[in-house]
Amino acid sequence: MSANDPVWNERLKTLRKGAGLRQEDVAAHLGMGRTTYLYIEAGVRSPDADELVKLAALYKVSVEEMFAMPISRDPLPDAPRSWLSVSGDEARLIELVRGGDLRGALGCLLEIVQE
Repeated sequence: MSANDPVWNERLKTLRKGAGLRQEDVAAHLGMGRTTYLYIEAGVRSPDADELVKLAALYKVSVEEMFAMPISRDPLPDAPRSWLSVSGDEARLIELVRGGDLRGALGCLLEIVQE
């Protein structure tokens, strides 16, 4: 995932609209201003690991589901989900892998394993 990934940006918009939320609502949940969230949704800025975890919790999906979900403008279905819970460190690892920073991901993985 990177700020320049139009698929990721579309997923964020789809999740927000499917949940019936405004950008102001999501920004408040993340503890940031609307403009800062707008930059995330527009692809100017990537969310950090903590923000990814908060977004997943807000939309009641796992971080992994946020990356893998199909894009649809329809509201999110109420179908049962299989939940995958990740820690902040694991979310950071996912972010590094998705961003192509394999060296950083390896370092993060070593930190997780050594804990």
